[in-house]
Amino acid sequence: MSEAQWLDRRIEPRAPTSDRVRVFYGPALGSWWDATMRDVSASGMKLEIPALVPLPKALTVLHVPDGEVFIVRAKWRNHDMIGCKINQRHNLETETDPAFDALKASWRSLKP
Repeated sequence: MSEAQWLDRRIEPRAPTSDRVRVFYGPALGSWWDATMRDVSASGMKLEIPALVPLPKALTVLHVPDGEVFIVRAKWRNHDMIGCKINQRHNLETETDPAFDALKASWRSLKP
């Protein structure tokens, strides 16, 4: 195996980023923590969030810059980094399901 293959064995390429996100979890998404999205692909993302924050496997990630919501499942954690598989994507600009109303309100208060 070449060094390039060994360094990056992902199924698909990830785009590096440093976008602001808010990670929601718990009953009725009542708990949250601000984090940084470090990379993203069609099926996954890597988040930077302090290791002291205990997170469940099921998370909802609000991408603050564009109002996209990702329903994800944590697959691994290494100190402040957490790798997630994206199960669903929703755009808050066009989403009509009332289940997203609280996330829309959060997004409106956070966007610049």
